[in-house]
Amino acid sequence: IGRTNIDFLRFRWPAIILSVGIVLAGAGLAGKRGEQIYGVDFTGGDALTLKFAQRQDVSEIRQALEKADIKETFIQYQRESQGGESLFIKAPFGAGEKIQTALKTGFPKADFKELKLDKVGGVVGGELKRAAWIGMGVAALGILIYITLRFEFAYAVGAIIALLHDVLICLAFFFFFNYQLSLTAVGALLTVAGYSLNDTIVIFDRIRE
Repeated sequence: IGRTNIDFLRFRWPAIILSVGIVLAGAGLAGKRGEQIYGVDFTGGDALTLKFAQRQDVSEIRQALEKADIKETFIQYQRESQGGESLFIKAPFGAGEKIQTALKTGFPKADFKELKLDKVGGVVGGELKRAAWIGMGVAALGILIYITLRFEFAYAVGAIIALLHDVLICLAFFFFFNYQLSLTAVGALLTVAGYSLNDTIVIFDRIRE
């Protein structure tokens, strides 16, 4: 590979428009879905994962659950790491066993079987959500202080903007594919933030040199 001289700034406006468009679309989806963007880790409730022999329509499953007086559910098919699909249902706390009974009665051919059932109380979920937001805020403040001391304040602001950009883009795609935020997802986003910050520091160091 020879020496490169790419005029990246030439494409700044299309890049800015694309990034802002993706972030705004993600924010719009998040606003539309409301509390549904949060998984059971943050809102509390039952998170039930089921395997099945025959795929059923999501709307029919929702109707069967509503007939059993189980409302405010989040239903989604998801791919398993070992291959195949499973059905994920998030419901109010204590509804997990009732859901299984309703599905076995309404869809006997589907042969739904429990893979995993997680129960999180509302108080615990609220505390986890609050702790996650506080943690990200403290991390951003720490980054601002560190880069200001290491480089200068303008660099620190640029690093925070770049970090927020990368995390918000990831979140937007998360919402595009209708996934929910869980503690695992927050861990993944913090990993993205770590790599983003590392890249930014390396670039700043080259600029300073």
